[in-house]
Amino acid sequence: MGLCREGQRWYSLPAITERFRDVECRIPGKGERGKGTEGGVNRQESRTRRNRQEADAETEIGTRILEASRRLLADKGWSGLTISAICKEAGVYRAAISYHFGSKEGLAAVLLENLVHEAAFRMMTTVRRTAPSDLRVRDTVRGFDMLGGRELQVVFFEAFTHLIRDPDLRQHLRRLYQDANGMAAIAMGGGNPGKVPELYPYAVMLVAFADGLIIQQLASPEEDFEPVIEAFSRMLTPVIAEIVSDDQAGPSNDVARNRVAT
Repeated sequence: MGLCREGQRWYSLPAITERFRDVECRIPGKGERGKGTEGGVNRQESRTRRNRQEADAETEIGTRILEASRRLLADKGWSGLTISAICKEAGVYRAAISYHFGSKEGLAAVLLENLVHEAAFRMMTTVRRTAPSDLRVRDTVRGFDMLGGRELQVVFFEAFTHLIRDPDLRQHLRRLYQDANGMAAIAMGGGNPGKVPELYPYAVMLVAFADGLIIQQLASPEEDFEPVIEAFSRMLTPVIAEIVSDDQAGPSNDVARNRVAT
C-alpha cells in the first residue's frame, strides 16, 4: 500500500528528474542494425530528443501534482486531500497520480520527503556560509527547522501523523529521519564525513529539538523562539566544537554527555 509503481523505491522530485533524464537507458534497440552509420545515429538522436521531451513532460506533471497536494494539505488538511481534489487542483487525470505515486498515501510520502529535503538543502546552504564552528549548531537548527512558514508546518504534520500509522510507510519515515540526522551531523561537522559517527547522536538530538519547535510554533505562532534556539546552541556548541576541532580523535560520547549535563 502506498508504494510507487517501481515497488520499494520511493523517489522525490530530484530523483524523478534524474530517472527521466537518464535517456540512454530509455533508448530501445541500442544494438539494432544501423548502429554506427549516419542513419542509425540520426535515428538515435531523434529518439533521444523524443525521450527527453517525454521526460520533461512527465516531470512537469509530477511537479504539478506535488504542488497541488501541498496546497490542499495546507488549506484543507488530510481530509481534503482526495484524489478527485488533487486531479482538479493539478489539472491531471487520476491515472497520472497512480502512475507517479501509486496512491494518496504514496503521494503524501513523497511530498513529506520533499519537505525534509528542502529543509536539509536550506540547512546545508546556511551552514556553508558559517565559518566559525561555534555558530554551526545554531545555524544548523535555523536551517533545518521548517519553521519559516506556518503552511509548511501544517503540511508536514498533516502528512506525518497519518503516514506514521501505516507500517510500510513508517519504515519510509524512519529512513527519511536517518538521512536527515546524517545530514545534520555532516553540517555540524563542517562537512567532514569522518566525524559523522561521533556527531550522529547529537544530530538526532538537534533534529528532535527542531521537530519540537515546530509543534510549539503551531500552537503559539506569535511566540518568539529565537531565545530558545540560542539557549540550545549554547548548551550543545562546546561539545560539537571539541569533537570537530580534534582531527585525530574526538572525545568519547561519555565525556561529551557529561559535558552536556554540566
